[in-house]
Amino acid sequence: MYYYGDIFRISELLGEIHTYRQDKMSIGSYFTHIKGLWQELDNFRPISTCSYLNKCEYGLISVIRSYREHDNVICFLKGLNQYEVVRLQIRLMDPLPNVNKAFSLLIQ
Repeated sequence: MYYYGDIFRISELLGEIHTYRQDKMSIGSYFTHIKGLWQELDNFRPISTCSYLNKCEYGLISVIRSYREHDNVICFLKGLNQYEVVRLQIRLMDPLPNVNKAFSLLIQ
């Protein structure tokens, strides 16, 4: 269970992650800040490993991690105020790259 303070901090983090914008920051500064927000949220809501005897034969843990990574990429791209062409190219990739790869593509 979460402490009540944790619930409020999780709410604040989610709000900030989904509304955070690059504005006049460099892309590196923007990426570093939003990545710190994701790490703090992960500290409150970690994805644990499976402890069942059959070790999650359905692969749910990897699906959940994949969803979270895709959410991070989407929020990261949404907050940028530059790089429209590259952002569109990244969004059209199948599968969607992880956030570190998206950042790498943007700074190239």
